[in-house]
Amino acid sequence: MHVIHDAPAHPDLRIITTVAEVYCRIVANKATSPPIRTPADLKGKRIGVVRNSTAEFFAYRYLREVAGLKEGEYTFVTSPAGGGSTLCYAEPCGNGSFAAMLQRGEIDAVTVYEPTTEMVIRTMGGYENAVVFRNDSLYRELSVMYTTQAKLDDPATRKEIVEFLRALEKVQWTFANEPARIWGCVSGIANNVSTEVLEKIWPLTRWSGGLPDGMLDILVAEDE
Repeated sequence: MHVIHDAPAHPDLRIITTVAEVYCRIVANKATSPPIRTPADLKGKRIGVVRNSTAEFFAYRYLREVAGLKEGEYTFVTSPAGGGSTLCYAEPCGNGSFAAMLQRGEIDAVTVYEPTTEMVIRTMGGYENAVVFRNDSLYRELSVMYTTQAKLDDPATRKEIVEFLRALEKVQWTFANEPARIWGCVSGIANNVSTEVLEKIWPLTRWSGGLPDGMLDILVAEDE
């Protein structure tokens, strides 16, 4: 949450609501040797990540706290030998993508923001060929909305903020309960991700609103 970086220069920033909570996952190839079946089996494996991303932070914590692995007992791979984008939004994925790298055996697993992880699974031939590791309580990315104390103190802008939050709540309800209504629109503004892929990855986001429990604990942990 960028407030950690911005707050020292802008001490009047205030978090007023959560727009979404996004969960991460590690996807591994069942066909590796030795095979990957449990989190501990990620020992010695090469895991594709985007450097300095929230997904990399999730992978680091998952490997340490769930798999029980130390740094050096696994390898983060951040880019292909020949260059190119590691991300993929639609088939066919490029030669430099994590999906292609896994198919060539250059990596054994991937954790990255969606829909790239889903495209990796599709490249492997579907979920029957993949092992998926999740732990939603361990880490999730919070997309939050900010204002300033000055805006909250001003009656006119405070009224506008309240009206906006009421409208946002209606949008979040639609996203959570009737998502098929807006997948076509989302596809058009999100690199033409197919509605089929959107349906698969939609449960990885929670359109929560409000402020999550333990917000201060989250800020303290991420600040470290």
